[in-house]
Amino acid sequence: MVTIAEQAMADVKQILLEAGFVDDGESIAGRKRYVKRGTNIKATVGKRTTAIYRIEGPGLNGVRSLASLSTRDLGGLRALLQSLSA
Repeated sequence: MVTIAEQAMADVKQILLEAGFVDDGESIAGRKRYVKRGTNIKATVGKRTTAIYRIEGPGLNGVRSLASLSTRDLGGLRALLQSLSA
């Protein structure tokens, strides 16, 4: 049986793929990571939160957060991704 969190993570993955993101392995914490093709925009997906960020330099000092959303907030994720494409 799929849990609510697992279904939300699967839904987020689908939304990211539809927005041009591709699998980029895992973060240090083991969260699934995605990168938008041709950009420095990345996303990590966890059971509770989805983070969208930009890499602007080396290491953690180069990470610029764009948003941190509840993984269940699919509408918010779609709106954010649309705003990044505009």
